[in-house]
Order: sequence, then C-alpha cells, then structure tokens
Amino acid sequence: MVEDLEVLNLKAIAGEFTYASWQLALKNYPLYKKGEKKGNYRTMLFPDARASECGFAFNYTHKDPVLKKIFNDIRWRQAMSLAINRDEINEVLFFGKGTPRQAVPDPGCSFYEDWMGKYYIEYDPERANKLLDEMGLKWDKKHQYRLRPDGKTLAITIEFNQTKPTIGKILELTKGYWEKVGVKVALKGEQNVFYQQRLRANECDMGVWAIGGASESYSRRASPIRLRPPWHWPQSSPLGGVEWWNWYNTNGKTGEEPPEEIKRLYRLVDEWLATPRGTEKYLKLGKEILTINVKGLYLIGTVGLVPRVAIIKNNLKNTPKAGSILSIEYDLWKPYQGDQWFFKR
Repeated sequence: MVEDLEVLNLKAIAGEFTYASWQLALKNYPLYKKGEKKGNYRTMLFPDARASECGFAFNYTHKDPVLKKIFNDIRWRQAMSLAINRDEINEVLFFGKGTPRQAVPDPGCSFYEDWMGKYYIEYDPERANKLLDEMGLKWDKKHQYRLRPDGKTLAITIEFNQTKPTIGKILELTKGYWEKVGVKVALKGEQNVFYQQRLRANECDMGVWAIGGASESYSRRASPIRLRPPWHWPQSSPLGGVEWWNWYNTNGKTGEEPPEEIKRLYRLVDEWLATPRGTEKYLKLGKEILTINVKGLYLIGTVGLVPRVAIIKNNLKNTPKAGSILSIEYDLWKPYQGDQWFFKR
C-alpha cells in the first residue's frame, strides 16, 4: 500500500513491484519506459473499457431551489456538455490515445449504438451560449459571469476526491471551458471519506468520479450503477439525485419523488435485471434504458477507452499478452489467473 502517488511512481521505476497498474497514470508512460532497463520490467499498454476517465452528474435534488431548477433543465446539461473541449483533454492528458465520448458503456455492449457515445460531445461554446441564453441566464454588467434568476452570480463548486490526480487535471481544464460560457467554477479537492459524506448528505453541487462500471458485464454481475440515479454506488458516493434514490429505495417513505422519466428508468432497470441476457426483450429494455440516460445527459462524460498502462517484471511469465483487455469492467487482473503465473529463473 502506497498512499503518496509520487512515492508510488518512484517505487515503480525502481523495480520494486512485481506488477502494477491500478494507480499508474498514462501521462507517466514515458517515465516508466525510461526506467525499464534499471528496474528490470516491461511497460505495456492494454485496451481498457472504462467509459470515461472523469464524468459529472449535477445534483438534481439540490437543497438550493434555484440551482435545482437550473440543473434539471435539459438545456443546461446540453450546454455544459457542448462547452467541454474533449479533444484538448485527450491530447493534453492522454497523448491522444483516448476517445472523446459520453459516459456510456463500451462499444462491446450488445445494445450500444454508435450515436450514443457521440451525443453532444462536439466542442461548440457558441451553441452552449445560445442554450444558456434561452434559459434566461443573463450576463452581468461586465460580461464576466452569468446571473441566476434571483440575480446572484451563477457559481458552482466542484468538490472531488483529491487523491485522483487525473480527475483533478481534467477538472482544471473543465473549469476554464465552463467559465468561457459564463459559469463561475470553484474547485475543491477533499479527502475521499469527507467527500463521500458530502455526497450522501446531498450537500454537493455536482458529483465527479472516474466512470468505471458502465459496461454491460459489470452492470449485470455487480450493479447497474451507471444506468440509474444516483449513477454510482448510493451507499458510498452517489453522484447526482441522491434524494431520488432515497425515495426509490424506501418506496417513497423518505427522499424526493423523481420526475416520471426517472421513475420509468428505475422500473426499466429492475425489469432488465430480471430478464435473461441476450433475449429480444433484454436487448429492447437495454436500448431504452441507455437511450433515456444518453438523451437526458444525466451523467456527462469526457474522454474514455483510454489504454491502461501496466508494468510487469521481466522474469514474471504467463501474464497478459499485448492486446489483452485490462479493465475494472472485467476485474482487472483476475481473468488472467495469477495463480498460474511463475518466475523464470
């Protein structure tokens, strides 16, 4: 266990790990390659099915009624998605090796359609501004920031787990994109435990996380965390609409009653989970569930399908070969039967 990521990188290039991947960042790929000979390891890039390296869900049950109304307007979510320069994020942070896309399952999903990943991902700040104008979110006198309907500055605070450096870098870029269309943004990195407490308490303006667990396989064997509110694990870190989940989870005894589309989404997901995989009904339900999520832009993605970097000791054999998928969607290393790996003398 290594808490400090800089220390982890130093240990990695020193050859102290037999194999590693989970906390290694693609941006450090050249560093890992440079240390191969001295550390006696090989650096590999594996395809990864992670939907998005960073995704956002606004707080649709916000305690502030003004922000709540804004976040629940589809034009807001469309504008915020169009304001993100995903191509730049991809080039700056991922060497252009990722795929600009929404936070949807990988193309291997049996009910995925190509338009879903591309929905509202183009960088179009002019169109984003028009949508915000349509909402009546006027600029202040200095044309610096937009104003809420109550006359206050339209400002949001993005809280996030500060131990995730890649997410922090993406958020720094996103802050600049959103401020160009008049939304004042403050970034606030926090310890993960505190951040999760804030999410559960419905205190955040939005939820931010790396969007793993979106695949068809993960949704069936673990939980459909990316297909229904709160678009993550509700017990630990609900990203958006936590009070909708509380309503659903308690049969309306607590929480906030969601709109009809969200109620339908809950019903469809429950039915989908109970339907045999691969059947005509299963595919029909899956497509409808994904279509509601995508067109609603409840969970907005940035760049996904980014190759996963890994280092493996040169004398460790029977490990994954080049081209093998290494992804949390498929339990990372588990499919490669580590109990059958061996050291070559």
